[in-house]
Amino acid sequence: TGYAELRPNVLLFGVVIDAWAKANEEDESAEHAERLLDEAEQLFLHSHSSDPNNRLSNIVYNQVIDAWSRRSLPKNEAGTVAGTRAENVLLRMMDNFRITGNEHMRPDVISYTGVIKAYINSPIGGVKALELLDEMNDECMNGNRGAKPDNKAKSVVIDACIKSGLSTEAFRIFSGIDDSEKSIVMFNTILTGYKNEGRCHEAESVLRKMISLSDEGYPNCSPNTLSYYLCIF
Repeated sequence: TGYAELRPNVLLFGVVIDAWAKANEEDESAEHAERLLDEAEQLFLHSHSSDPNNRLSNIVYNQVIDAWSRRSLPKNEAGTVAGTRAENVLLRMMDNFRITGNEHMRPDVISYTGVIKAYINSPIGGVKALELLDEMNDECMNGNRGAKPDNKAKSVVIDACIKSGLSTEAFRIFSGIDDSEKSIVMFNTILTGYKNEGRCHEAESVLRKMISLSDEGYPNCSPNTLSYYLCIF
């Protein structure tokens, strides 16, 4: 009725969704974020506007995925629930990309990493992480370069595997990362897995590798107090 400038755009939806995603640890906040995504889809799903503020992209979907990943709590079923909800948003995004052909809506590495994080405290977190990593690689081979796993994604997969008792799989992924791109966090995650499984010799071997890489000029691989603690106790 003459107030077109007050009509919410995708950018505004994204700001409000992000606020709800980070509001607190309650599931209701993630539910609210997802309901806002419903409204955004109703308004903009089939928009062909050249203005990014009036065209849906993977950003708002990733924000809802992030909302669920922030509610993946340890030692209960919340990890599985949060993971399932986050994965459903990923599938919804993929379906909408296929329906509309909107390349801006195609899932990217942030989308997949968020879903893996949502599953990370689930008993099936490691298995789901490996499945999603394979899916990312398949997407990349099929032309979706934005889904190419980066080291942050691989680090989250490693963590999920360790928390699920899949240290062998975690070490396989870790070994495929170039030494120059490995970090103290990755090493300590691997050490945590070996410690939890009582694999003392493997843990010591990793610690010695860290020392060797540090001596070769890779300061990000230098062991810290936690690294030694994980090998001693």
